[in-house]
Formats: sequence, C-alpha cells, structure tokens
Amino acid sequence: TVVVDTPLDHDRAALLVSDLVGAGRIAVDHLVGRGCHRPVMLTDDQLDTASDPRQQGFLSACREAGIGDPTVITVPATTHGGRHGTALALDVAPDLDAIYAYNDVMAIGAMQTLTDRDIRIPDDVAVVGCDDIALNTMVTPTLSSVRIDRKRIGQEAVRLLSALVDGRRFDEPTVVPVELVSRQSA
Repeated sequence: TVVVDTPLDHDRAALLVSDLVGAGRIAVDHLVGRGCHRPVMLTDDQLDTASDPRQQGFLSACREAGIGDPTVITVPATTHGGRHGTALALDVAPDLDAIYAYNDVMAIGAMQTLTDRDIRIPDDVAVVGCDDIALNTMVTPTLSSVRIDRKRIGQEAVRLLSALVDGRRFDEPTVVPVELVSRQSA
C-alpha cells in the first residue's frame, strides 16, 4: 500500500507526502521578497490547525522573517470561505498587505472580496494560493500559487509500490517538493 498525504502506521505501507510545510514557507518567502510584512493566512476550518503543515510552514517562515503574531483566519476551504475570510481579515487586520490561502479556490474568493472593495492586487494586497489549479490562469489577475506536482506524486507512488512488491520497507515518508508559480497576483 502507498498512502498519499495521509499518515498510516503500517509496516507494509509507504507514505508519500507533498512538502506542505515547504509550501507555507515558499509563499511567505515570496511575499516578503515582494516587500510584504503583514501577511494573513486563510486556512481550512475542517483541519486541526495545530498540525496543519501549510499553516506550520506559514507561521515558521513569518517568525524567521521577523513578522510577529501573523493573523490566521479559519474558514471553509471554498471560494465563499475565501471571500468571507478576507472580509474578516480586513476587519481584524486592516493593514494587511498579503494573503496566503490554504488552496487556490480560497485565494480566488479572497481576490473577489479585494476587488469588490477596490483593493488593488498585488499593489495593495498580494495573494498566493496553493495547489496550482488550471483556473489560476483564467482569473484576473492570474493567481500566483504553490504548485503541488500531482504528476510527480503519481510517478513516485508507482515507484514506491514497485519497491514494496520487491520487499523493500520504508521507515520515513518520501517527500515530493513543491514550487512557487509566480503570476500577476503576487
């Protein structure tokens, strides 16, 4: 058995994970490189936020960049959640200059709220999503996103499964790197 992005403690299973901690770090590093110092994260309300790797990477990178106590808003991982979360974020952190969203549909919702309020993207608030879905190039401005390499995940899963069939055991997860795809939103 090869399990993707879900821990399973079994001696005959291999765990394959995307570097989601790295996703949060890459997003913050990119935003800080653009001059942003007041980022907000929109995260999924269905997760245990204390163990969410995207949030862990975001908070860790903020600490390393000297950004104290960044705002994290927990809402549904939907376009509506992104819209609502951004409205909340603007209420509690009106000086925010960047949003990192748990996924791209939340980021697109965030951009809708920003646009509705005449907040310029990326001049006033930069936005970065996560997953890099195809829709990102069809919205205006196009959405910057941390790419989760689904093709590579599939290739690695087949490689791990073949190794398991050959009797190999894996004590540690295999980590697939992520990358930032910079577009107009950040």
